[in-house]
Amino acid sequence: MLGSLTIEDILSIILKKWLVVVLSCVISGVLAYTYTTFFVSPVYISKGTLYVNNKNANTSNPSAGSNVNASDLSVALKLVDTYSVILKSDRFMKIVAEKIDLPRKYDYSQIKSMVSLKGINETEVLQVNVSAKDPTDAKVIAQVLLENSKNEIIRVVEAGSVKIIDDASEPSAPSSPNKKNNAIIGLALGFLGSIGILLLLEILDISVKDEQDLEFHYGIPVVGSIPNLDSLEVPVVNVEGKGVVSDV
Repeated sequence: MLGSLTIEDILSIILKKWLVVVLSCVISGVLAYTYTTFFVSPVYISKGTLYVNNKNANTSNPSAGSNVNASDLSVALKLVDTYSVILKSDRFMKIVAEKIDLPRKYDYSQIKSMVSLKGINETEVLQVNVSAKDPTDAKVIAQVLLENSKNEIIRVVEAGSVKIIDDASEPSAPSSPNKKNNAIIGLALGFLGSIGILLLLEILDISVKDEQDLEFHYGIPVVGSIPNLDSLEVPVVNVEGKGVVSDV
C-alpha cells in the first residue's frame, strides 16, 4: 500500500486531516516549550582568555628585539594544546577546587566537567569556558582557574608562560536551553509525527473503498459495478383513485 501512495495521495490525506496535523504541531510545540521552561535547568557560561607565550623566544637572537618569527609562533600554537591538557589535569582541578570560595562545594571531577579550553582561530590565545547552573559560580571558578594557571604552567613547562587577557565574564543570560529553538523543534516533531501516524493508518486500512482497492488487496478483477441506489432520487407514483403512494 505504501508503494502505491503517490504525492497527490499523501497531500490529499494531509488536507483531509489538516486539523489533526495543526493540533499536533501546536500541542508538541507547547509541550516542548513548557518542558524547557520548567524542567530544564539553565546553564550559564563564564569566559576568560589567556595569552600563550614561549618565554625563551628570541633569547638566542637579542638583536631581534620583540619581533616574533614564524618558528616562535609555531611553538606557541603547539603550546596552546599542551597548556589545555595541563589546565584540565586532575592535579590542577584539585587546586582550583581548594581555592574557590563558594556556598556550594564542588569537587575536582565536577569542575573538570564544567571547564572547556580551546585555541582561538589558530592564534596564541587560549579561551577558558566554565559552565554552571549559577552565573556567580561560573565566574568565580573561571577566575580562580585563570589566576592560578600561570603558576601551574611554569611548574610544568619551564619554557612557557601565560598572561591573562580577559578576566572571567559575568554571564548575564543563560546560554542554554534555547526555548525558541526547542519550541520550533517540537512543532517540527509534531508535524512529522502526525503525518507518519496518518500514513500508517492509511496503510493499515484494508477496507475496500473502490475498484482499485479490490484489485490491489485481493487481486480480483472488476467486471462490473452496481451503483449506490441510496444516492438516487426515489420517484413518487400516485395510484389513481386510491391516493396510494408507492416507491419504485
